[in-house]
Amino acid sequence: MVQNFMFDSKYNDTFLMYPYPNSSHNHWWNDAEPLWVTAEKQGVKTAVFWWDGCQVTIRNMTPTHCSHYQPYWTWPKPKEDTIEAMHTILESFEYDEWQLALVYYEAVDAVGHAWGPDTEERLHAVRDLDEILNDLQSEIEARKMQDEVTVILVSDHGMLSVDPDGNKTVLIDIENLVEEDDISLMLDRGSVFNALKKASPKGLNFYRKAELPLHYHIRNHRRVAPIVLVAEKGYFVRGFSDSLTTKPVWDVMYPGHHGYDPYKVQQMRTIMFGMGRKLKRNYLSEPLMMTDHYNLICHLLGIEAQPNNGSWLRVQNMITEPSSKIRRHVFENKAFVAFVTKAVPSADSSSESRREENDVWKMIKAIIVFNNNGKPRITKFYQHYSEDLQQQIIRETFLLVSKRDDNVCNFLEGGSLIGGSDFKLIYRHYATLYFVFCVDSSESELGILDLIQVFVETLDKCFENVCELDLIFHVDKVHHILNEVVMGGMVLETNMTDILVRIDEQSKIEKDEAGLAAAPSKAMSAMKNLPQHIPQQWKDVKLADITKISKLKL
Repeated sequence: MVQNFMFDSKYNDTFLMYPYPNSSHNHWWNDAEPLWVTAEKQGVKTAVFWWDGCQVTIRNMTPTHCSHYQPYWTWPKPKEDTIEAMHTILESFEYDEWQLALVYYEAVDAVGHAWGPDTEERLHAVRDLDEILNDLQSEIEARKMQDEVTVILVSDHGMLSVDPDGNKTVLIDIENLVEEDDISLMLDRGSVFNALKKASPKGLNFYRKAELPLHYHIRNHRRVAPIVLVAEKGYFVRGFSDSLTTKPVWDVMYPGHHGYDPYKVQQMRTIMFGMGRKLKRNYLSEPLMMTDHYNLICHLLGIEAQPNNGSWLRVQNMITEPSSKIRRHVFENKAFVAFVTKAVPSADSSSESRREENDVWKMIKAIIVFNNNGKPRITKFYQHYSEDLQQQIIRETFLLVSKRDDNVCNFLEGGSLIGGSDFKLIYRHYATLYFVFCVDSSESELGILDLIQVFVETLDKCFENVCELDLIFHVDKVHHILNEVVMGGMVLETNMTDILVRIDEQSKIEKDEAGLAAAPSKAMSAMKNLPQHIPQQWKDVKLADITKISKLKL
């Protein structure tokens, strides 16, 4: 699944969410294995409530129980029915009929869209959820199942207020930017690249498929459209009104929305809460990635996880006894977040809070560039090591990488000094230089190789065929370029065009500052070359040499 609305050229089929029946065609679902399929394959009986997809036979498997998805607006009693379902789950746990339950509750998401995330209506929906969770906890205690049941509450996105009247949100109308005749099919939000590039509307990022940011993790899938649009915070994209071109047609602009880039818009970040004997009490976790929950749940169930991009390192400290197993597990998934901005530091948090957060959420541990003789040209460590240890890591990394043949793969296990099997070394060898990224073992090798290529091509553009000497004589500029790509161990930007624009802007600022710094020197020179008829006492005026002042405040 790469979007809520997709076109698959292989099957010539369009995926539209409920109530469209083609969303139940199993070819949409077979590319990946949902948790309930993994569990059922390993003998864990699973019940799924109102989670779209449970009605589909995926890889020849269905859950033991499936209550079909029910839209919130046509559901008479969602809160009451959810409470009743929780009681049924606990009773089935007691009789060992099910060992895993997945519950989808849509109310806070639906109300947030309809009225906005910062409204009384949304707060009322949160109170309903609170009642459901309080009832669940009371029922667990009444049945004396505290040592047998684990509850995990997660969400898949945050939500942002979108002003329908346009006072705070700028509406980007695709019909004003491109010719409708040039569109064969527009799913959710789409357009034609050249027309968009010519218009260059403010607040709209548009990518060719191959140029999508690496952290989206979708650029290689056939269901991703050739052109992808992503609005910036404060902007909203409206598609065509023609139902033949746009599927589905959007007639309204909801007060609450999501789909913005979570790396740029903090309100898209979301929550994870857990409660159970095998989870630490009052434990505040480092920030997680969406895929991390999967490893945690599989571990608690005692089942083998499918290959995935989640990190065990980010979740292992939540568990009181990592080697033990839990037989029964309630996993309640909410496709909404009522209080995402309260669950994580807000945009105006202190710099110290942001620094601590980045320290625990970085995917890249170090970037090292050395020549064929092992002489380092760029070293950037995003995790603290003493200077002596850094030098040892550089030497060890060089020995590991340089002895490999050019015809073998470009990634290997990290050295003993920088984490061993918990980390990977991913590198590219260009002429006289090795570019080596040390990353978490869960990261995508191909994604990091692409990232190295972006960095090198950007250097190539900036220095017109970059060579080793450029890295030696332009250290500050090289590090500035690197900081536009990776900051604090996290990928900041992967679009080379955007990176080059920012570098050009910085260069202009530096030139302006250089001109300002040179002004005092020019003034002194002018004073020394005053015409001869100026009285001598004016020529003898002593001026401070302010060109030597390191910091000049104007």
